[in-house]
Amino acid sequence: MLPSFFAGIDVHLILRNDGFVGPVIGEAGLFGVPSVTSDVGSQREALGEGGILVPDGHDAEAVIGALQAVYADRKRYGELAHQHTKMVDHRRSVAAFRSGIEGLLDGL
Repeated sequence: MLPSFFAGIDVHLILRNDGFVGPVIGEAGLFGVPSVTSDVGSQREALGEGGILVPDGHDAEAVIGALQAVYADRKRYGELAHQHTKMVDHRRSVAAFRSGIEGLLDGL
């Protein structure tokens, strides 16, 4: 399910102002999809160099500017996608990621 979802999108957009990220930024990185996200909580750490942070997810102009920056420069898009995948691969393999998710689910 995740591979087909991420294969169908160019940019992963997650705008939260409460600081909670969950696994979605990492999931996007596993499939080489750069993210645009709010600069709150742990999003900066989760994103690394694999996307663009916007100061406030409610600032429509900042969000539009970030999306335009990603789409306007295909070379930069490729670099963001590569950095996102590289960061996620470095931090967690697919097996480690799966194990972490299973651990979370077991705790529910």
